[in-house]
Amino acid sequence: MEMGLQPMVCVAQDYFQEKLIDDLRLRKTILELPDNKTEHLPGYLSLVPGMPVLLTENVATELGLSNGTRGIFHQLVYEESSADNQFQDRNFPTNTKFITQPKYALVEFPNCKLDSELAELQAKIIPIPISEQIFLFDVKELLAENVAKAAKINKKNTKISIKRKALPLIPAYSMTTHKSQGQTLGKIIIDLVMPPGPVEVASVYVPLSRVKQLDDLQIIRPFEFTALQVKPSTAQREELKRLDRIAKTTPKRFPISIIKPNEVELAHLYYLPKAHKPGIPLRPIISGLKHPTIKISKFFDDLLRTLFDQMALNSTVTSGFDLVKQQ
Repeated sequence: MEMGLQPMVCVAQDYFQEKLIDDLRLRKTILELPDNKTEHLPGYLSLVPGMPVLLTENVATELGLSNGTRGIFHQLVYEESSADNQFQDRNFPTNTKFITQPKYALVEFPNCKLDSELAELQAKIIPIPISEQIFLFDVKELLAENVAKAAKINKKNTKISIKRKALPLIPAYSMTTHKSQGQTLGKIIIDLVMPPGPVEVASVYVPLSRVKQLDDLQIIRPFEFTALQVKPSTAQREELKRLDRIAKTTPKRFPISIIKPNEVELAHLYYLPKAHKPGIPLRPIISGLKHPTIKISKFFDDLLRTLFDQMALNSTVTSGFDLVKQQ
C-alpha cells in the first residue's frame, strides 16, 4: 500500500472430482488451509514486485531451481477472468485485485546456473508456471457435531481428494528454521524463544549458523540461556557410540594398504610411455615403496635425477619424451 501499488493476490483453483469447487463455504475453508497441508501450494498468494519468494517444489534441480530456492518476484502474467471481480475476502483490503487465472510468474533467481538469458528476459529471470498437487481434506470439520453423530460419520470416510492448481511460491520475508536449513542468508533477525514442548538442537543451531558473520544477525527478543544448552538425546548419544565402535573395528575387518606421503616417489619423466599433448602440464605418477616396480624406479631415479634436473633448467617441454628428444 505504501508503494502506491494495488494489492494483488493469486487465488488457487481447487477441484473435486475434476470440477471446480463452487460451494463458497467449502472453497473458503480449503483456501485458508496452511500450505503445509496442501502440498505447499498456498491458497492465497500475495505478490508485490521486488518481494522475496521461495520455491516450494523442484522445478529444475540441475539449474539450482529446487524446493527452498530463494528468488525475487518481478511480474505476474495472467488472464483476465470474470471470477476475478466476483471474488471477495474480508481478510484483504477492499481494493485488492484477485487473480484466479495466473499463467506464470517471472522470478529472478540470483544463484541460478542458467548460462544464457531466456528470450526477451533479463539474466537470471525464470518463468515459474502453475503447478498441480493433490491433497486430502476432511469435510467433517464443516459438519455440525450433532449432524455428524446422527449420520454416524467418522473421519475415516469424510476425507476427500482435492486437486489444486497454483503457483509454487510463498513469500520469504520470514521462514521457519526447517525451511532455512542449508541456506546462507544475508542480514537476518531470529527468535530464540522456543515454543512449548521438546526442543531440538537444530532449533537454535540452524538459525544462528545461517549468516557468515555475527554482525549480520539480530536476536529479536531476550531468551533463556538454557536454549543454548540443549543436551543430546539418548538416541543421539547411542548413535555417537555406535559410530565410535565402527571407527575402531573397521580397520581390523578391512585392512587397506594406504600410501603414506613419506612412502611415495614422483616419477615425472621415466614413467611416461608417450609424449603429453602440448600445453598440458605433467601429472606425477605415484608408486608406493612396496610396489613391485619401486626398485627399478629407485635405480633410475638415482641414476638420472641429476642429469634430468640439469637438462630441464632451460627447457619448456611438457614431457620426458620431448626432453630426451631435444638432446
